[in-house]
Amino acid sequence: MPPPFSRPPLWLALWLPDLSGALRPRDPAAEAEALQALARRLSAFSARIVLRDEGLLLDLAPTLRLFGGLRALLRRLAETGRQAAGPGGGAWPGRGRWGLAPTATGAWLLAQAPDGPRRLLQRHRLQQRLATLPVDLLPALRRAWPAEPGEAAAWQPLAEALGCATLGALRQLPRAGLQARFGPGLLRALDRAWGEAPELPDLWQVEDPWLWRLELPAHEERLEALAAALAPAWAALAAWLQPRRRQASRLMLRLAHPQRREAQPDTVLRLDLAQAEHRPERLAALMGEKLARCRLPAAVRALRLDLLGSTAEDPGEGQLWPGPEQDLRRRAELIDRLNARLGPGRLRELEACDDHRPERAQRERPARALPPSSTTGRARHAPPAPPGPRPLWLLDRPEALPCDARGQPWHEGAPLRLLGRAERLEAGWFDSPGERRDYQPALGADQRWRWVFRRLDGPGADGAWFLHGWFG
Repeated sequence: MPPPFSRPPLWLALWLPDLSGALRPRDPAAEAEALQALARRLSAFSARIVLRDEGLLLDLAPTLRLFGGLRALLRRLAETGRQAAGPGGGAWPGRGRWGLAPTATGAWLLAQAPDGPRRLLQRHRLQQRLATLPVDLLPALRRAWPAEPGEAAAWQPLAEALGCATLGALRQLPRAGLQARFGPGLLRALDRAWGEAPELPDLWQVEDPWLWRLELPAHEERLEALAAALAPAWAALAAWLQPRRRQASRLMLRLAHPQRREAQPDTVLRLDLAQAEHRPERLAALMGEKLARCRLPAAVRALRLDLLGSTAEDPGEGQLWPGPEQDLRRRAELIDRLNARLGPGRLRELEACDDHRPERAQRERPARALPPSSTTGRARHAPPAPPGPRPLWLLDRPEALPCDARGQPWHEGAPLRLLGRAERLEAGWFDSPGERRDYQPALGADQRWRWVFRRLDGPGADGAWFLHGWFG
C-alpha cells in the first residue's frame, strides 16, 4: 500500500552527451564537474535527482504545485539551463535533448530517441511509444542500470540477430528465452521502462563542496616543499570526511603560478582513486607520487585542493578478522599507487568476454577495483571452468598446417602427435555465420606442446588444421 500523500513520479531526463561544450578532446573529469554544477543548480527545483554518465534525471512530481504547474516549472528549468549554458550556449549545456515520462527509464529513452514525441504523461501512451523505439537504444538502456551477472556482452547485435527491429518486437518474444540469451538485466530494464517493475535509482545527494587554499609566503619551485605545504590540507580533509562518514574518490590540485607579462595557466593534477579513501597519510602519499613526477613551467605562488567526488564510508572498514574486503582494499591501493606513478589508463587488466572463441574470449580494459558485492556476486554466478587445457601463448592469427594423406597435421617438417580427446568449441552464430572447431594438444618432433584445431565449418571448412597456441 503506498504511503499517504504520495503521488506517481514524473521524470524529466536531460541527455547531455557533450557537456564539456568547446573542450576538445573530451575531458571526462571536466564533464563530471560540469554535471555536478548543473545538478546543484537544478536542485532548487527537485530534491530527487539522479546522475547518469551523459546527463541527469529530475522527479518533478513533488514540486509541481510549488512552482505553479508543469508549464511554469518547465519554463523555470529552461531559464536556468540558459543561464548555465552562458551566452549563445543554447537551451542546455552541450545542446542536449530532454524527455518527460512517468518512469525514469522511459524518460531516459525518450531523451535519446532519434525523433517523435518526448513528452508523454500517461503510462499507456508511454508504453505505445516505447514499443516503436529502435533497438539502437539498447546500449543506452543498458547503461541506465548496473550490469548484472550472466548478462550478454552486447544487447543490440543479439537483438538484431533475432530479427527484432524495435523494443516492442523484442519484448513480445518469450521471456524465458530472452533471459537465457540476454541475462536477467534486459527484462528488468524493459519492465522498469514500461512501468511494470519498481525503479529504485541512486539519488544524488547535495553536499557542500570542500576546498582548501594556501597562499605561499614566497614563490616555491621545489616539489618536496610543495608536498610539505599540503600537509595541513590532508588533516583538514580528514576532519571534514569523518563526521559525514564519507571517503574521497576524486581530488584536484591546482598550482597557481605568478602572473607576469604573459598569463601562465595553472598546473592541474587530478587524482582518481580506484577505491575511495579517507586516511590522510595515504591521500598525501598518492598525491605526492603525482607531484614528484610533475614538471613545473614556473614557480608556484598558491595551492588549491578541491574534493570533486566522495562516496559513503565502507561498512567493512576496521573488521577484526581479515576477509575478502581487505584483499580487495590492498589490490585497490596497489592500483592507485601504480596509476599515480604511470598515469591514468596506463595500467591494464584482462576481462573475460561472453565468447568461446579463444581469440575473442578476453579483452583489455583499464585496471579497476571491483566493489565487494560485485566480487561475491560474480563468484556465485561464475561460469564453469573450461573442460580442456589452455595454452600460455596464443597466436594473433591461427597458422594453417599442412596435412599428409591420412589427414594428420604436420609442423616444421614433421608430423604432430595428437594427445587426448578433442574439445569442440561452437561460437560466432550471433555475429557471423558461426564456426565449429575441434581443439587438441599436439606434440611435435622437438618435444614442444602445441594447441591445434581442425575447422569443421565456417570459412575454409574443409577439415584443415591450424596452429593456435603454444604451451609453456
